[in-house]
Amino acid sequence: MLCNVHIHMNASSDERFDVTIHHQSKTMDDTEKVASFQIEKNKSYEVCIKQPLAKSNLKPHLILLYVLTCVVQGVLNIIFLNSDSDWYKNIRPYCLKAKFSICCEKDMDIHITYTNAQCGKFNIWSAPCFTIDPPVPAEVQFIPNLQDFKNQYFNYVKKICSIAMVGIILFSLLFFAGLKIENLAATVILLILIAALLMLPIWLAKKEYKRLKKLYQSFLKQQSEV
Repeated sequence: MLCNVHIHMNASSDERFDVTIHHQSKTMDDTEKVASFQIEKNKSYEVCIKQPLAKSNLKPHLILLYVLTCVVQGVLNIIFLNSDSDWYKNIRPYCLKAKFSICCEKDMDIHITYTNAQCGKFNIWSAPCFTIDPPVPAEVQFIPNLQDFKNQYFNYVKKICSIAMVGIILFSLLFFAGLKIENLAATVILLILIAALLMLPIWLAKKEYKRLKKLYQSFLKQQSEV
């Protein structure tokens, strides 16, 4: 006889989980918040929940794709006001790995809540939290996800560069139009604006890189103190 096990996940929209029960694997994310499995009654099974560690988003094919779509991304970022100035709030500093056992006599619903660590005042990271309802003994690990610090920073840099690129192209077209009609004042102003747009991403990237280093070092320090 079989019974159904439904695992409900309550987590932030950017979290993704791989759930496995007895060779059955399901992926849970913002669009799939419930994973259903069929197992035999009165038999113990191990439930394994894990998150994949972040991989670098600076691989050659990803960079090429960004270069080819940079202007389109910039237009969309402008339309949706998506500068992502709070990029550090998107960092997932840990990946979850949890195991627990279940034994069902009838259909069962398991509700899981997971909250990743977040950076608060003075660059102090809160502790991640994992709960299961109904409560069962579980082996839980929070694995440092260091690559995601760099990934979120580079996502921010790519966004501001794409936005700046749209402005540079627009002002360049106006600059050449000003040259054509010999409007000296307009061409000088446009040159200044183009130069400012070239420098702005560099200044912002350096400024936010300092923030990245502080967040990264603060996280590593807290890890060493655990």
